[in-house]
Amino acid sequence: MHGQPHIRFTAFICCQGFVHFDFIPESKTVNKEMYIVILRRLRVAIRSKRPEKWRTNSWFHLNDNAPEHRSGLVKDFLATK
Repeated sequence: MHGQPHIRFTAFICCQGFVHFDFIPESKTVNKEMYIVILRRLRVAIRSKRPEKWRTNSWFHLNDNAPEHRSGLVKDFLATK
């Protein structure tokens, strides 16, 4: 299947199902700046789709060990939000 476009996306789920997903354009790289854009969208999605979790702060975000997840910029964003 050479030449076929690749579809990439990030997905955030909880026990109730999908909270948020983003399709990543083929021309984009998920770097620390792009990841923060995705995290901002995730925050909006949690507020609207899981308001009880947002209100009681009874949710957590688990990252894997990807370099963009470990960057100082992302750590600062997560610590302050």
